[in-house]
Amino acid sequence: MNTRKKWLFFSAVALLAAIFIVNSGSLNGYFVKDDFTIIAGCYDKGPAYLLSLFFKSWLPEFFPGMREYYENRGTGMIRPIMIVAFKLDYWLYGISPFGYHIFNIVFHFLNAFLLLIIVEFITSEIWLGLIAGMLFALHPAQSSGVAYISGRAEVIAATCYLLVFYLFLRYRATGAKTPYILSLIIFFIGMFSKETSATLPFLIICYDMLPELFTKPIGIRPLLEKAVKKSLSWSGYLGILGVYFIIRKIALGVFLGGYEGYFQLDLSAKLVNVLGYARLALLASPWDFTFHNLSKPTPVILSEILIAIFLLCFFAIPLPFTGIKNLVQARLFSFSILWLIFSSVPAALASTQLSYIFPLYLYLVIVAIACLMTSLLYSIYGKKFGTVLAAVLVIVYGGFQYKYNLDWNQSGEFSRQVVIGVDKVAQDCHKGDTLILIGVPELCNTAWAFTGNLRDPFRKPFMNSEYITDFYIKAFSDVEAKSVIGRYADGKPVAWDSVKRLLEDTPMPRPWMMGVMQDKPMNLNGNVSHAIRVLKWNEQQNILEEAVELGTVMP
Repeated sequence: MNTRKKWLFFSAVALLAAIFIVNSGSLNGYFVKDDFTIIAGCYDKGPAYLLSLFFKSWLPEFFPGMREYYENRGTGMIRPIMIVAFKLDYWLYGISPFGYHIFNIVFHFLNAFLLLIIVEFITSEIWLGLIAGMLFALHPAQSSGVAYISGRAEVIAATCYLLVFYLFLRYRATGAKTPYILSLIIFFIGMFSKETSATLPFLIICYDMLPELFTKPIGIRPLLEKAVKKSLSWSGYLGILGVYFIIRKIALGVFLGGYEGYFQLDLSAKLVNVLGYARLALLASPWDFTFHNLSKPTPVILSEILIAIFLLCFFAIPLPFTGIKNLVQARLFSFSILWLIFSSVPAALASTQLSYIFPLYLYLVIVAIACLMTSLLYSIYGKKFGTVLAAVLVIVYGGFQYKYNLDWNQSGEFSRQVVIGVDKVAQDCHKGDTLILIGVPELCNTAWAFTGNLRDPFRKPFMNSEYITDFYIKAFSDVEAKSVIGRYADGKPVAWDSVKRLLEDTPMPRPWMMGVMQDKPMNLNGNVSHAIRVLKWNEQQNILEEAVELGTVMP
């Protein structure tokens, strides 16, 4: 084994060990949010159905209550690779979350290692690749892509993105056709993993022209002539991209769109996106709902201030004195800027504010952040002191990611207790009964908990019976329940049975959170819901238990 292979091996071991350490606290975290919906939607599907997902959006069938919304707004996503990955995990592990987490961790490691060899290819320095790989792997924003099982769409697409780029570098360096052909196949797979892959051909084109810009100045015409000569190798990626958009147009009726429908140019939303993502990407900020609200954003905490001071002192202030033109790793710096531009496009162009201010969508962007920091540290401080500063960042970022991963583990435990609580009460219920859930946690600090499509956690394969068709299930937050009861009671005593009936008859709150509720089931007499059971979240014990009187709902 030569020296390079030894260093690559030890670097890979170091990356894998670091990733496992920061994710060790969430390996057994139960399913949350969209995990339930995706597993319930594909666990019993066969190869023919999975193949059909290459030609239609998965959203209407997995969220049937919102089918009309998705179909009428140009909304949809063609992501069969993600669904196939879930199906494979279910086939291997059933509903044991451990295997699902291992899948995400393995792909996250592959991405970090691919970044390592890309940076080594650009700089001829393995240790620079290791620094970039570590910064990428342990960045706090990556928690939502790895610890959150449904974040794998981003992780799988990133694997394809990075691998295609590396194979193109190999093709350009050697002229061998095999890397190029492989890169086309993987790019096709990447396009059906997540739509963010659409920016890759343009990144390849711009990076391929960098050598011409780094040489002595040439005129526009010679530059265009060189671009024409190279364009044949670009045409394969552009052709696949064109085929993808044709399929998308036929299947969905639109070229662009996502969860929220047709593409919209909303400058205020773009400003919120840019500012929110910059904060998440650089300052290890703890995410919550208020990241979408400029008028009342998440308060800045001490750790963010300290990280900002560190970045200012060691990056922003010294850079003007060093000068960008004098950077030792100018090639890596330029690569970072290009990657930042093209990986940021999907997040920056998101049509709404709330749905897209989420660390998950920074997964590819962190590649650029990691490379940018690596190039500046080496150029400004040299190898020794630059490595020390990089180690400080890696430890700080890794510590925050570990903390955020624990949030995902706790949120999974919340979801597990909700499923257990409903299952326990449902054993004594009859078909047609109403189950009302109050105060179920939607978030656990920086992680989603029991929120999203309410129908799926209470059906197979998570339950032995299809409770969602047997019972009428609805949910209220504590504030919503107290508001409903308070308006009805108006300060006067109220019977417990009346409270239950009032909650049952109140229109479903937060429809965007719940996604869909089934129609009220009818019993043999044609009457709706012959019994009502209220379950309240116990914040002291973190369990869902039956409420037996008004005081347990409205203290």
